Amino acid sequence: MKTALNEELIRLIVAQIEDTPQHWSQKDWVQHNCNTRFCFAGWAVFMSDLVDGSGKPTAAGRQKIREMRAQDEREGTGRAWSMGNPYVISVDLDGNEKWYYPYSDMARELLGLNKKQAEALFHHLAGSVWSDEADDYVEDFDRFKEIITRETGIKFT
Repeated sequence: MKTALNEELIRLIVAQIEDTPQHWSQKDWVQHNCNTRFCFAGWAVFMSDLVDGSGKPTAAGRQKIREMRAQDEREGTGRAWSMGNPYVISVDLDGNEKWYYPYSDMARELLGLNKKQAEALFHHLAGSVWSDEADDYVEDFDRFKEIITRETGIKFT
């Protein structure tokens, strides 16, 4: 089932990151410290009220996981992930049984992206450029917006 591109949410995330760039980093879905930061996928899940600021699932997030689990059971998609994957929500369903789902699946569905688009936009180096001075990759949001435009056709001024 193809989901329509959610241009409204994409634009909201871009505006949020432009307003508070210190809260964006593609390096991890969420970085907890005094300056909590989300990647693009993390912002999609957070802005959709599926997780709180610490990355824990809200009631809506737990319901979404239940829906994803039911879909997995119907379609046999097998999205259950191991506890070792750092990019997952863990929630106790049906007693002690735990199911693990990557935020990327939630974000991809929320944003209406196909697999190729999600891989490009959720990559940890998306929008980054090498800096000899920093001896590391440095994130560049203008460059990231170019990737959004290339992948989705949404243009930003």
